[in-house]
Amino acid sequence: AGGIVATIHGRNVDSDSNKIIGLTSDMDALPMKEDAQGKPVSSEIEGVAHLCGHDGHAVSLLLATEYLHETRNFSGTARLIWRPAEETGEGAKAMLNAGLLDRYPIDEIYGFHNYPNFPLGFGAVSEGPVLCGNRDFKITIKGVDGHAGWPDVSKGQQALYKMSEFLKNQWDDARSWSSPFIRAGQNIKEGRVLLNVVGMHTNSLSPNVISSEATCMGTIRALKDEDFDLGQARLQKIWESSNSSPDVNFIFEYMGEAVPSLINAPEQTQHAIQAMKDVLGRYGKVHSMPQVTGTDDFSVLSNEVPGCYFALTGGDDDLNHPHSQKLHSAKYLFNKDLIPVAASVFARIVETRSPYISPEI
Repeated sequence: AGGIVATIHGRNVDSDSNKIIGLTSDMDALPMKEDAQGKPVSSEIEGVAHLCGHDGHAVSLLLATEYLHETRNFSGTARLIWRPAEETGEGAKAMLNAGLLDRYPIDEIYGFHNYPNFPLGFGAVSEGPVLCGNRDFKITIKGVDGHAGWPDVSKGQQALYKMSEFLKNQWDDARSWSSPFIRAGQNIKEGRVLLNVVGMHTNSLSPNVISSEATCMGTIRALKDEDFDLGQARLQKIWESSNSSPDVNFIFEYMGEAVPSLINAPEQTQHAIQAMKDVLGRYGKVHSMPQVTGTDDFSVLSNEVPGCYFALTGGDDDLNHPHSQKLHSAKYLFNKDLIPVAASVFARIVETRSPYISPEI
């Protein structure tokens, strides 16, 4: 499936405190062109870059692995899992389908994401639902084609025109029903979803041919899986209010696998909080994590075993610094000073969840 699994046994794996603790990170990149200005390092591959910090996540887990392997100051077993294709929501699912938990069982699992919105040195986590689930979709509008130089095809019959009208109405609707009114303080409102269209193309390859099809792609984000249907129904309703021509058809399709919402287990959340406090010290406050419309396929694994997904800040006091830019921004750069912090939290979780018990002398 393209993932990597490593296993480290502690000093007394046969003790009563034996547990198999899973630690995981994503490791994929984005199909984006990086803005390297002001950065000491940048992607060597044109059009592909780590603009969500997955390179830093992967290295943080690698450093924790090195420490745990050298010290083995724990009982039981540490299982280290690097996941591919998190950005498409397919990596964890592929590893699971390939027999990940059958071949490499775990009792609980932990993962983290960097958060550049605040300076280095803070953490955030909450129990319960913290990240939305995601379903990607494609909408195809089929209309009437023809010669661009002849006025016998009305605008109301053209796929591109009807797609433009539909998208305008969808964006106007989002102002009242979806974003930004999906939120209530730190929580997402009951029965609300985020709808976002991110790209569009037509099937015409010539400037003198009227397109017979226009296609757009987007995402539905919701805290409950059943609310994906609300998003689809809303898009269908917007289309019905946008079109009256029998010559134009609207086709909605889901793309790929659904990523479930991410729900942190209460017990594992408390262990993550304590580990962050131990590592960050008295000045490194651990905040409550708000519910967000981001997604992470960590949820695929934490649906199988109890887990906790937490955030660690990695921004800079200078808001214009690459470390402080938004995730998925061409200007963003992972803060390498976060690597030992994240690795220490990972290691601390293993050492406290399955502590080494010295044999009696």
